[in-house]
Amino acid sequence: MQTSNKSIRAIALTFLLAGCKALGGDELGDGDETTDTSAGESSSSLTSTSDSTSSTSDDSTSSTSDDSTSSTSDDSTSDDSSSGETGNADCELNDLYEPNPSAAEASMMTWQSATEWSAYRIINDAYLCPGEGDWYHFDVDSLGYAEHFLYIRALIKDAGLCGLGCGDPVIPAGPQHAMTIEVYRAVDMQLLATLTQDDGVLALNGGGGDNFSNDLLIHVFSPTLDAEYPYRLTVEIRNYDGEDECEC
Repeated sequence: MQTSNKSIRAIALTFLLAGCKALGGDELGDGDETTDTSAGESSSSLTSTSDSTSSTSDDSTSSTSDDSTSSTSDDSTSDDSSSGETGNADCELNDLYEPNPSAAEASMMTWQSATEWSAYRIINDAYLCPGEGDWYHFDVDSLGYAEHFLYIRALIKDAGLCGLGCGDPVIPAGPQHAMTIEVYRAVDMQLLATLTQDDGVLALNGGGGDNFSNDLLIHVFSPTLDAEYPYRLTVEIRNYDGEDECEC
């Protein structure tokens, strides 16, 4: 009987130990699962933060780049749109022949062509600003002609020399298109000829003889103080009396 009781206690102890072992194993398994889940959540959170950081960095870079590009583009456009202008603010240098504001500072003009019959010079790009005058010096002495017929033609831009009868353009007459030409003997400043017109077209003819046999000064200006325009000027000395070019 005593042996039987011992056996019963031994069997009971065995079952008790087996139950404790099984319980401890489940708890450790739950702990391992919790640790794995926590680690997974932590890794997921880190990845998300990294993505967020990357996204923020990309957005910031993109925004900064766009802003910078936009600012540079705006500045460049602003610079390109600004340009200097030639006009009455810079009258001393308004064409290639300046400065020539007085007889003493007249531009020395060489003949474009000079033969035994005639010499001429064409100025296509002169400009007259408000209140100014242009002076030009022409060497006539060295031509050695027996006769000296002077022909001066001055045209404000867009005006034609011979008028509608010859199919040339005509601009409105008025004070804003008024122009005066004066011709002086350079050696003594004697006035030899003068002409004023307000239709943008001047045709001055000087007779032969000795009146125009010396160097000449030609003064171009407007009697209207605020008149301003580009003009073309042709000066010719002939050794003969030629025909009118507007016989059309």
